[in-house]
Amino acid sequence: MKSACSIRARCGLLLVALAMGLGAMPGVFAQDVVWRCGPEGRSYSAQPCADGRPIAVADPRDDAQRAQAQDAAERESRLAQQLGQERRQREHVARQAGQGAAGIKPLASAPPGAERAAASAPPHARGTHGARATKPTRKRRAHGRPAH
Repeated sequence: MKSACSIRARCGLLLVALAMGLGAMPGVFAQDVVWRCGPEGRSYSAQPCADGRPIAVADPRDDAQRAQAQDAAERESRLAQQLGQERRQREHVARQAGQGAAGIKPLASAPPGAERAAASAPPHARGTHGARATKPTRKRRAHGRPAH
């Protein structure tokens, strides 16, 4: 009796080979028409539907144009990776220099972790017990209109 692992491996290889074979045949799954279905036309189908309208979806580009678009996409992807790597290097250098985001430096007078300790202290230890933030008010005239 064969193990389940070897059967799964064989099935996986078979699926990969099948996918590669179908991928090598351009146009097998390509369609020139898709059907827009439903009462408001919000669903799409490869098969005609009762109240559907056909929509032409053929790619009008020739092979040279598709290759050019693919090359441009690959160039942009490489550039994006390069820019991301440069940004990570700049951020690393900034962290090593003691700068945070946007070049903001930490407070020199506060030891590391002091903010966390102060925030976790009870209100009476922070000196804020009973303190209330007040909002400036405007004088009002008669009839509730603000004075200028």
